[in-house]
Amino acid sequence: MASPAIERITERADRAIATLRNARAKARASEARMVSALEAVAGGGAAGFVDGYLGEPKLFGLPAVPIVSGAALVLGLAEALPGSEHLAAIGNGGFAYAVGSAAFKKGQEYA
Repeated sequence: MASPAIERITERADRAIATLRNARAKARASEARMVSALEAVAGGGAAGFVDGYLGEPKLFGLPAVPIVSGAALVLGLAEALPGSEHLAAIGNGGFAYAVGSAAFKKGQEYA
């Protein structure tokens, strides 16, 4: 049987270990959110560049940027490929660009 002092020390050590594990888990989650946000911004920038450089490319007679971005988003969310969370973030950024661009064009029509 351990003395009460040793039991208190081990309880403190257990709490410190649990606190450290919690802090590490929060740091990993925060890092994942930051990476996802940066990938989404990069996806939106790439979609904007392609859209502007190629002059609104068409795919089967429809705008290509939302189709490709939506496909990347769906593939990423379906976890069909390794690293799909990155593909989903990039597709999300591209799709956000496409939606914003379409809304801007509609607004210009009414202005």
